[in-house]
Amino acid sequence: MCIRDSGMTENIVHLVLARLPDAPVGSKGISLFAVPKFKVNADGSIGERNPIFCGALEHKMGIHGNATAQINIDGAIGSLVGQPNKGLAAMFVMMNAARLGVGNQSLGLTEVAYQNALAYAKDRIQMRSLSGVKAKDKPADPIIVHPDVRKMLLTAKAYAEGGRALAIYQTAMFGGMAAANALAGIMSVIVSGYFVRKPRRQAGTAALVPAQPDVPPE
Repeated sequence: MCIRDSGMTENIVHLVLARLPDAPVGSKGISLFAVPKFKVNADGSIGERNPIFCGALEHKMGIHGNATAQINIDGAIGSLVGQPNKGLAAMFVMMNAARLGVGNQSLGLTEVAYQNALAYAKDRIQMRSLSGVKAKDKPADPIIVHPDVRKMLLTAKAYAEGGRALAIYQTAMFGGMAAANALAGIMSVIVSGYFVRKPRRQAGTAALVPAQPDVPPE
């Protein structure tokens, strides 16, 4: 089990998937537990240490800001969260919210990259338009008049606006009928998976706009 433990707070409560002694076989017998690093006394104060320790750090490619740790919880005491044997359903409530947050973060980066690239393309002058001079009072035209630059900007804009619409549509599904919640759960995978890859790639494309080579104006 891999859980993040920062060590920067007085106590840390881990959400742990485990099985009760009389639980059914398979995923239908998994329950969710809250396991604190330090046991909590009846008056709310911090009690004795729970036997839960960091066993090792996971060496993952690209993750360096916060280490993912392997946690040993043998003998630790936790409290049941929700109903017995319903742990996976409870966990995916948290997972769907996290996926939506990751997707929206990626969309935010895409939008910022597009806006910055658009402002730069309107301001930066380079060469003349293929269809004729556009800025007669300047030694060259803004690069936004060039077809390839416009294509990159429009592609980034399409991903930013289309992704935002889909994220809003998916968010509106939560809290509705059971079928809508189920579909929202499926779409959360799309929001986190597809949006993190495609829009971020377009954000990188938008970042190439300021990298147009310097060519002396005619």
